[in-house]
Amino acid sequence: MHYLTDETQIKTQINQFCSSKILWLDTEIANCRTANPKLSLIQVLANPTDATGEFSYILDVLDKPDLATYFIDQIMVNPQIEKVFHNASFDLRYLGGKLTYNITCTLKIARKITQKVLETSNLKLKTLATELCNFTNVDADGGASDWGKRPLTQEQLHYAAMDTVYLAAVHHRLLEFNSEGENNIFNMAANTNKFTKKTDSSSLSVTQVRVGFECPRLFYLNDKFGGKTVFIPRDTVTGIGKIFHYLADEFIKLALVEPKFQQLFKPESSQLQIETVAQEMQQLFFAVKFSAYLEKIVVKDSSKAQPMLQVWHGLQGVIQRFAEILIVNRRYCSAESLIRNTFISQERQLEHYFDLPNGTRQQVRGEFDCLVYNWERKSLCVIEFKTYQPVDPSAQLAQVSLYSYMLQQKQQVPVDSAVYCVLPKFKEYHYDWEQLKDTIHELIPYKLQQMQEWLSCEPPLEVPPPTTQPYLCEICPQQQKCQSYFGDGVKIPPTPLEEEGLEVETETQEDYQEKNRRDAEGAEERNEEERKESDSVNADAIAEELVTTLQSFGINVDLIGTVVAPSFIRVKLKPQLGVKVNAIQKLHEDLQVQMGLENPPLIAPQAGYISVDLPNPNRKAAIFDHYIKSDKLPNSVSVKIAIGVNLEGELVEADLSDPNTCHFLVGGYLYHLFYFLQQQQNTIDSFFPVV
Repeated sequence: MHYLTDETQIKTQINQFCSSKILWLDTEIANCRTANPKLSLIQVLANPTDATGEFSYILDVLDKPDLATYFIDQIMVNPQIEKVFHNASFDLRYLGGKLTYNITCTLKIARKITQKVLETSNLKLKTLATELCNFTNVDADGGASDWGKRPLTQEQLHYAAMDTVYLAAVHHRLLEFNSEGENNIFNMAANTNKFTKKTDSSSLSVTQVRVGFECPRLFYLNDKFGGKTVFIPRDTVTGIGKIFHYLADEFIKLALVEPKFQQLFKPESSQLQIETVAQEMQQLFFAVKFSAYLEKIVVKDSSKAQPMLQVWHGLQGVIQRFAEILIVNRRYCSAESLIRNTFISQERQLEHYFDLPNGTRQQVRGEFDCLVYNWERKSLCVIEFKTYQPVDPSAQLAQVSLYSYMLQQKQQVPVDSAVYCVLPKFKEYHYDWEQLKDTIHELIPYKLQQMQEWLSCEPPLEVPPPTTQPYLCEICPQQQKCQSYFGDGVKIPPTPLEEEGLEVETETQEDYQEKNRRDAEGAEERNEEERKESDSVNADAIAEELVTTLQSFGINVDLIGTVVAPSFIRVKLKPQLGVKVNAIQKLHEDLQVQMGLENPPLIAPQAGYISVDLPNPNRKAAIFDHYIKSDKLPNSVSVKIAIGVNLEGELVEADLSDPNTCHFLVGGYLYHLFYFLQQQQNTIDSFFPVV
C-alpha cells in the first residue's frame, strides 16, 4: 500500500489519478458518531487486478480541507473519470455531493440484480467480498476504529487499503451478473475482439444517414459510385470545410495545454467579461497557431487569402461561444481544472448496432467533432462543427441524434447535442437529450431499414429511391449524374456560368427569377383555375407522404381529403380500427423530422376524422382587398374588423360589440388581439397585417 501524508506528494498523486478512466474509492471518517464528523482518509485504487492492497493509495487528509477540495476539483467533478463506491450516498457527503459526476454505486447494482439472484446473506461490501469473490479473513469490524487518532496502526492501514481491493473485485463480479457487463473496463479486450470479428461491409456512417434523410438518390449514387454528398448553396466559397474543422480542433488542443489560457480564468466568474475573454483567447490562438498556418497556406497559394479570412471569422464565433461556456463553468470549477473539465478528451469514434423493425441489425459508425461538459446543466454535449447553415434541418437533427445516442449508450448518461454553423455568420442549434431520444427510438430504425432496402437495389431500378425534397436538386453536387442515371430528375435553373457558355434544356435564369417574383407577389396574378390545380396536386402529394410516413411507424390511416389554405394544408385522416388518436398525436416531432418541417404539425381530433395541419410549401399572402367589399349597412348592425382567413378560405371577423374584443379600440390592441386568437385556436390560417 502507499500511505501518503505530505501535501505535495498527495497533490502529485492526485494529478496522476487524473489520467485514469476508472477509480475505486472509499473514505474513512473521524468522529463519525458525533455531531462533528470529518474526513480522515481517502482510499484510491486504479489497478483492478490488485488482490493484496499493494497498489492501493491512502491519502491522509485529516484537518487538511484544502487537499480534500483539490481531490474534489481534480477527480470527483471530472466527468471523464468513473468513480466507483459501494455506498456512494455516504461517501459523497464528504467528496463533493451533488457537484460530482460519473459515479457508480455497487450497492445499487447489487440491489438491481437482487440478493436472491446473488445468493448472499446481505448486500454489505464485506459480505459480497467473502461470498461472491471468495476472499478469506475479511475484517468486517475494522471500520469502528478511531480514525481521528494519529499515528494510524498497521491494522488500520491494511483495513483501509483492502476496502478498495474488495470494492474492485465486487464491482467486477457484479458486472458479470449484469447483462451490461460487456461494456466495463474489465472486458475491454474481449469487447474489442468482438467488434473486430464483425464485418464492416454492411456498416453505415453517420454522414450516410444524414444524406439518406436529405436525398435517398444522392445516398444511393454515393454508395454505388462515390462522389460528393454535401449540399452547398450557390455563390458560396468552397474548399474551406476541412481547414475550418482542423483549426477548430487545434484550438481545443491548444487550450488544454497552454497555461496562458488557464490564466485568463483566474478571476472569479462574476468578474469575467465574455467579450474580453473571447478576444484574448482569439489573440492567443492567432499568435500561437493561426498566423503560422495562414502564412503557410498563402505562400503556397495566394488565392486562399480571402477564404482563410472567412475561416477566421468563423473561428472567432466558435471561440466566443466557448468563452461563454467556460465562464459559466467557472462558477463550479477552479481555474486550474476548468478547461480540462469543460473540453472532454476521449475517443471520438463511436459505433452501435441498431435493431430494425424487420428483425435485422444495422451497424452505424461515426466520429463527432467535440465534447463539452456544461456544469450549469450538469450534462454532456456533443458539438458538431458545420461550415455552412444546414439546407435540411431534419437531416441535421438525425445526424446529431445519432452521435448523442451512441455516446449515451457508451457512457450511460444523457447527452445533449449542438451544431455550430459559422458561415455566413455564427449560429448555434441546441438539442436537449429529451428531444433527441424519441427521434432515435421511433425514427432512425425505420430510416436505416429503408436505406438497407435502397442499397439492395441493383440497376436497372424498377422503382428508384424517391426525391423527397426537390428544392435541393438545384444545389445537388451530383445533379447531372442523378438526372442521367434516374432519367426523371427535376429540371434545374442554370448558373450564370452555364448561361454564358452552355445551352441547357431547362428554365433560363430570368424565367426562374420571374417565377420567384410571382410567388412572392401572391396568387392574384394567376387565374383561379391554375391556382386550384397547382394547390390540389401539391396537397395530394403532401398528404400521401404523410400517410406513408405514418405507416412507417405502424400507424394505419385512411386519407379522406385535404383543404388548401394560403399558409397551411389541412390533411384529413380517418384512423383505422385499433389506432388511437394519441398514437398519432405523439408523433408530431417525428413527423417534423421525417417530413423536413420547420415546426411540428398541429394534430387535432375533429368530428369523424383527425386533422393534420402542414405548412403550405407555396405559401401565399391573403390579400385584404379580396375579402373586404364596400357596402352600406344599417346603423343597428354591429361593427366588425377583419382578422384573417381560416383554412376554408372564409373571412374571420371580430365583433367590436363583444366584451372580449371591444378593447381593440384602446391602447391594448395587440394584447386583446392575442386573447381573441387564443379563442380562435386552430381556425385561422392567415392573418391580415396589423396597421
